[in-house]
Amino acid sequence: MFYVKIVIGFISFFSIGWIFLAWPERVQDYVIRFYLRHTMLARINPLLWWVRTSWYRLQLRVVGVLMILASFIILIGVLAKE
Repeated sequence: MFYVKIVIGFISFFSIGWIFLAWPERVQDYVIRFYLRHTMLARINPLLWWVRTSWYRLQLRVVGVLMILASFIILIGVLAKE
């Protein structure tokens, strides 16, 4: 059961990191469309202006790289345990 959790953690961190790294424009468009549909949430979000900038895409790329590195750290940790 322990290894199943490790594999699920690796796959989830790696896939989300890859999505953030490969398609930050799509993620940004999705977030903007989400807030256009949910105007009540958009009113209480103080950082909505940040989502619309190009720096947000850079932040998504950085987070994607960090998530991919975290997934490999999980994998190395399991391999080192054995």
